[in-house]
Amino acid sequence: MQTPARILSRGAPISQRGVIVFIALIVLVAMTLAALSLIRSTDTGNIIAGNLAFKQETANTSDMGLEVVYRLLLQADGLGTGALNNDNAFPGYHSQQPGQPEIITNYQDPNWYMANGANGQPNGACAIAGCAADNNGNVTYYTVHRMCTIKNAAYNVANQLCATLVATSPSQDGNSNSISSGCASCTPPPQLYYRITTLVMGPRNSATLVQAMLALSN
Repeated sequence: MQTPARILSRGAPISQRGVIVFIALIVLVAMTLAALSLIRSTDTGNIIAGNLAFKQETANTSDMGLEVVYRLLLQADGLGTGALNNDNAFPGYHSQQPGQPEIITNYQDPNWYMANGANGQPNGACAIAGCAADNNGNVTYYTVHRMCTIKNAAYNVANQLCATLVATSPSQDGNSNSISSGCASCTPPPQLYYRITTLVMGPRNSATLVQAMLALSN
């Protein structure tokens, strides 16, 4: 008589039980770290892109600030000869070049513009629109310096030194139509240089500092 065959089942060795779960946990942790790294990288990219956009906006606003100050200069210059000889030509205007060494002047500090108005008076309206922010959150500060060594004086007084652009007469450039006065030997007054400094402060501490030189007849 034959003994019936018995079906024998073998369980997994004790040393291998739970290994799959352990490996799955390791993979899950790795995937979680990868996802967090991707999210962090995306957020960082968005922040950088946003900061660049704010920086570009302050640069664009600085151009508008230069245009506003340029019109202030033209308006003051149009009042008559010597209107720009004095500090009080318009708020934020200095008829003398900055003190030396200029490196100690912190043009990147908005408080400097507010504390150094005309004639050294505080709150010299050294900001466009009364320091109010525009629709993009930018605040524009400015100051203007006439590039002369003596303030509140004409460009041609004794011991005065000014950075000038000397205009040529018809006899010098050969163009008799450049001046309609008919005085071929007359030399028009020189154009004086004025330096405009603008600081635009925007969101997220974005800032743009721009300086430009203009030459105007005095």
